[in-house]
Amino acid sequence: MTSSTQVIEAPVEEAQGWLRYSLEQGFDVSAAVLDAGFIDKGRGLAIVSTEFQRAPFEFFHGGVLGTDTSRECLGRILVDGTFGLIGSLLVEDDVRRKGDPWIGRIKPPSAFIADRVLHWANPNTGIGNVVEVIHHGGFGYPLNAFLVTKSSADLGLVDSEEAPEDLPRQVVSSLLGVVVSAFDNESFLIWLPDSTNDRY
Repeated sequence: MTSSTQVIEAPVEEAQGWLRYSLEQGFDVSAAVLDAGFIDKGRGLAIVSTEFQRAPFEFFHGGVLGTDTSRECLGRILVDGTFGLIGSLLVEDDVRRKGDPWIGRIKPPSAFIADRVLHWANPNTGIGNVVEVIHHGGFGYPLNAFLVTKSSADLGLVDSEEAPEDLPRQVVSSLLGVVVSAFDNESFLIWLPDSTNDRY
């Protein structure tokens, strides 16, 4: 985290509403997380500038932070153990479909759920891979990303192959948190269950 950023708790009902809005635009993993009631209890943390003072937070509107700064901040948080030991970060691709030639041109590995595309990074491989999958895993709105205790290998994910049929269930059973884009794609909202590390 740079000196110009802070991670602050968001109003619970406003954060839940924004998360629901974002996850409802996702596909299999998002739907499973919603159905499991993961966002019914917990807290939302927003990455914003140190000057941020809006109330309500107005997640639809920007003007809170630069995208490069917010990505770097999120990447550092995810690799430093703040939220526990994250085995992998999964990102649902909101635009590309199986067969899209662009998939082979980006660095993050890809797996398929029917014709939809999922990308991932293992945080223990370094902040660069985490920031890369956040940046190129989707086009921003919505960005639905999932923090799980299992590694991509434990989940059965193989680059350029079909994802296991039970992947959504595996994600729900090992879920540590959900990250969605916010503030007009400038930054992020992180949702954590009540039991997650209370550093912030």
